[in-house]
Amino acid sequence: MVSALVISALAQPSKSKRPRFEDYPVRVIFHGIPADPKIITASQRRYRTAIRQGVVKGWGVIRDVKEQTHPGPNFAGNMIVIEWGCGVPCLMAAMVDSVTGDVFSMPLKWNNTLQVPLPCMGDPSSSDSPISVRRDSRLMIIEASIPTCGPPNLHFLLSLERRQMEVAVSGAGRLIAHNDTWA
Repeated sequence: MVSALVISALAQPSKSKRPRFEDYPVRVIFHGIPADPKIITASQRRYRTAIRQGVVKGWGVIRDVKEQTHPGPNFAGNMIVIEWGCGVPCLMAAMVDSVTGDVFSMPLKWNNTLQVPLPCMGDPSSSDSPISVRRDSRLMIIEASIPTCGPPNLHFLLSLERRQMEVAVSGAGRLIAHNDTWA
């Protein structure tokens, strides 16, 4: 079962415009040395090396379509989204607050783990990285199949004070749901 810290937008009326990174700017971008990650849960302990290397070295932290070569946030001004592989097709990911060191699961996850529910292998609509973020935007876009191996959809998630809310879902190239409540 897929669990997610999102509010479903499926019951909301459709809009024709997909959310864009520019629509959700951040006010402040963190430029210091990131705090050490606070490894607390069993899943975090299991993947502590990947999480720590993402925070300290920038490994697995994607910015501008390539891995960073230095530490620092790549999402919502102060968040570090770290990705690492776990087979094909499989992707694990976690988010770390650069200021506090708090570690969070992704808003869309598989079986209460750090695994992201990816589109099925060989799906022509899937991209190299299913997670798209920008350091100067509060919007996160995840290409995911819920349930696993279902048709992929783009999930548009908005970061609001340490939690993510789903604002739209797009499938088959068109916007199928939209929710402006948290904009």
